[in-house]
Amino acid sequence: MNKKKESNKTDEITIIYAGNLGIAQDLSIFLSLAERFKTLNKKVHFLVIGLWDSLSRN
Repeated sequence: MNKKKESNKTDEITIIYAGNLGIAQDLSIFLSLAERFKTLNKKVHFLVIGLWDSLSRN
């Protein structure tokens, strides 16, 4: 019996950040990553989960 294995591979990439959000966390890395993937013609999803540090809004 020959069963064909299905693949869930796609050209899409998901980048996940989970943690604190504020000035101390240099999240500009997301912009750099977005530019890099744009030149590679890849579809990227950014998922950011966390709480903003209200003290850093000064």
